[in-house]
Amino acid sequence: MIDLHIPATDVVKLIEKDAVLVDIREGFEVENVWIDRADVLRIPYSEFDQREKELPKNKTLILCCAAGLLSEAVALQLKTEGYTVYVLQDGLIGWKNANLPLKTIAEINCKCKCCQGE
Repeated sequence: MIDLHIPATDVVKLIEKDAVLVDIREGFEVENVWIDRADVLRIPYSEFDQREKELPKNKTLILCCAAGLLSEAVALQLKTEGYTVYVLQDGLIGWKNANLPLKTIAEINCKCKCCQGE
């Protein structure tokens, strides 16, 4: 099997060279904690087949899920379709363990009903 996993610190270097980080976690996974970068492309796994056309074919893609397992399956599929693709090693856990920027709902000082869970 091909090892597509790369550590979070290498992901940052690839993003600086124009790679695209694609977060495939579902909405309920993203609503409490997310990667604090404006350039993350969010396509939930459950919508991936319908939204795959949003992926740039001319850029390196790095897939992120919660722990790296689901991303690996998607990456293998995309590789067969001609994409240059990698998987964020250990997913969001790897990002957090590398002390890279994350944002949590608790950090948002918002009093609207949706942020307060009402």
